[in-house]
Amino acid sequence: MTLAWVTGAGGMLGSELVASLRARGWEVLATNHDVDICDRSALVSALRGRRPRCVFNAAAYTAVDLAESEPERAFATNAEGAGVVAELARELAADLVHVSTDYVFEGPFGVPLREDAPTAPRGVYARSKRLGEERVLATADDAHRVLVVRTSWTFGANPRSFVGRMLSLMATRETLDVVVDQHGRPTSVDDLADVLVELGVGGLSRLATGIYHFASPGVTTWHGFATAIHAAALRYGLPLATTTLRAVTSADFPRPAPRPSWSVLDCTTLEDALATIGKVPRPWQAVLDDLIAGLAQAASEAAPVAPPWLRR
Repeated sequence: MTLAWVTGAGGMLGSELVASLRARGWEVLATNHDVDICDRSALVSALRGRRPRCVFNAAAYTAVDLAESEPERAFATNAEGAGVVAELARELAADLVHVSTDYVFEGPFGVPLREDAPTAPRGVYARSKRLGEERVLATADDAHRVLVVRTSWTFGANPRSFVGRMLSLMATRETLDVVVDQHGRPTSVDDLADVLVELGVGGLSRLATGIYHFASPGVTTWHGFATAIHAAALRYGLPLATTTLRAVTSADFPRPAPRPSWSVLDCTTLEDALATIGKVPRPWQAVLDDLIAGLAQAASEAAPVAPPWLRR
């Protein structure tokens, strides 16, 4: 079998990448916190002399607020580590698919952001991810294709995603405050993984080196996203205590790290490419409905082992 290497394989996206690749019949080398991506010798040891055809770098420092107080760790993983992985992929003549973020942007408000839009990263996390983009793209050559894929607001069944956290809070709190002045595109982590695999080893594996955007269709705010979660949970009979979702501003909900108020990605380039292989991304609302329907069914069939946010 042909080999793919996934870093950050224990994370929400990394685990979906591993599953998607294996479903296609690929052998997968999955590394996570057991291998420091800043440590070249550790990476070489993990490879054990094998030569992956494609490397998927899903490893990232994503503690956005904590990064403000420990910038060295954020830059080590998101910039230096990403560069080490990319350099090793170049030496192996392997393609690299590197995951980045909408946080590299800040407006202008109302205009979907193309891949060539000026970046304006604010905060340690955003700056470290932007530097990571630059580091990995600098390694590209004729035998080593580098695809940087920016995405936004990823969600899935994982309890740590926004959906899981909201359901957990909605099970116990009568009123929730949710920010209404940050705009973006929620993204199904399952669909994102499938698109990354198409780029790396599937029908889009001939796309050129460069930056691409992918997010599920549909623009909303965090308050709009939470409202949709609440409505779907009610529709499928999940036990909720929340009756009021109060819209608040970012100023009402101060955090250590700044958030972009407008980071709506223009994904036309990848959407057009996906259409050529018969794939149409699902709107985030449809994905959310299916996700909550599945969680509700799991809760009814196996209540003792249902996720914590479904328990009373």
